[in-house]
Amino acid sequence: MKLLKMLRYDINEGTIKYWYRYLFVVFVGIINCCVCHAQISYVEEIYNMNTSMWEYGTWSMIGRPPYIYRANGSDTFYLPYAWIMQYICLAFLIGGYVKQDMSGYGVHFMYKSKKRTTWWLSKVIWCVFVNVIFFGISWLTYFSCSWINAGNNAFNINKPILRTISNYVLSSENFERIAVVIILPFMVGVIHSLIQIIVSINWGDEIAMVIIGIILVISSYYSHPLLVSGYSMSSRYSNIGNIGEFQLLEYRFGLIYLCCVIILLCIIGGINVKRKNIYW
Repeated sequence: MKLLKMLRYDINEGTIKYWYRYLFVVFVGIINCCVCHAQISYVEEIYNMNTSMWEYGTWSMIGRPPYIYRANGSDTFYLPYAWIMQYICLAFLIGGYVKQDMSGYGVHFMYKSKKRTTWWLSKVIWCVFVNVIFFGISWLTYFSCSWINAGNNAFNINKPILRTISNYVLSSENFERIAVVIILPFMVGVIHSLIQIIVSINWGDEIAMVIIGIILVISSYYSHPLLVSGYSMSSRYSNIGNIGEFQLLEYRFGLIYLCCVIILLCIIGGINVKRKNIYW
């Protein structure tokens, strides 16, 4: 009951109170849809098709291959702005609520209940809840944009368009496609949010945002199975259409690995909260 009471408080104070922030999610989603539409409009004209929600969602999370140095000319490095903006937007939604709660009702709750673990568990569930809302609104925006253009075909997968965006996603089995485009990006979002919360508690909101930004830039530049952010980019699972060779990620390993990282961060955060000096 105490956990439910605390969770209800977190949702009210950390989400509903800042409902207007979620309008930014819609704005970013619309911008991504517009840019995607502009880049692949020639394919729509050739095949007389309209982009569906699946193409919009895949394009937004396509990311980019890692930077590859070549002696006869390096790969041109560019930041995957659509991918980065998604996670910057998520970090904006997480904000500094958890840090603020440690000097507000949260510290009162911890003193009264003597259970810091319950407080932290509530924050973890709230973090997952924010990610569910974020990705839910994002995909609802993709669906709305595709419905305006395609009507009843908004749910369809248009193979020529999807092949232009990611041939790997097109050739994948249904579960693999869902894992790469939806599940893994969601898990990466939860990990980013937990890191942001832990850093914010210890060093402040500004440092937490800087750390998230650094993670996103490094993940855009490098690719390694232990770098969690890369698992949210479908371009990291195949060399098809990419310049040069790089170590490919494997989605099955990613599902297991990201689960372990989430559990580890929950444990680290819980230990950190128990050890932290909190003043009333």
